Amino acid sequence: MSESKYNFMYFAYWDCYGFECLTEIGSYERQRLFDDISGKEPAKHPVNTRFWHLRALLNPQRNPEIWIFSSEVGPEDIQEISRSDPQHLVNLIRLHGTCLTRFSTTKEEIIE
Repeated sequence: MSESKYNFMYFAYWDCYGFECLTEIGSYERQRLFDDISGKEPAKHPVNTRFWHLRALLNPQRNPEIWIFSSEVGPEDIQEISRSDPQHLVNLIRLHGTCLTRFSTTKEEIIE
């Protein structure tokens, strides 16, 4: 079995005002697997996906998008990139990530 080159998995929510949620979820998924195997009660998920989906559904005028993506880049560096060059990060996520939800009131992309 080959080792994946991506060490981190992220959940991202953004809209026309920028990132609102950018959370590393891969470590939680690994810990949940170990908890299930050992019979322990799993920890609470770090991201309430229902909340974010409902927020996107009720605010389509903000052109919200929800994505998951994998990366070699650690959480601190991803947060720094999201502050210093959010458009570049959005472009990379759209290119390599998986879209969960995308609402748009226009045909053009707000964050291009």
